Amino acid sequence: MSPREELLEELRPVAFAIAYQMLGSVVEAEDVVQEALLQVHQALEAGEPVTSPRALVATVTTRRAIDRIRGAGSARA
Repeated sequence: MSPREELLEELRPVAFAIAYQMLGSVVEAEDVVQEALLQVHQALEAGEPVTSPRALVATVTTRRAIDRIRGAGSARA
């Protein structure tokens, strides 16, 4: 496992905690975590400067969860 993969695995529980708290569903939280970690991985792969990977994961996960909530709200209307 590469150092980047190890870092993302270390941050997975942080992302899951955020997503689950916001969404209240394990399945939806896992989906959001996968999307968020993929986005962070792509940013790191592209060489974007990341001073705090934990903050980036938290931000991306929160935004993805909000998008999921907004999408669910519009689907109910």
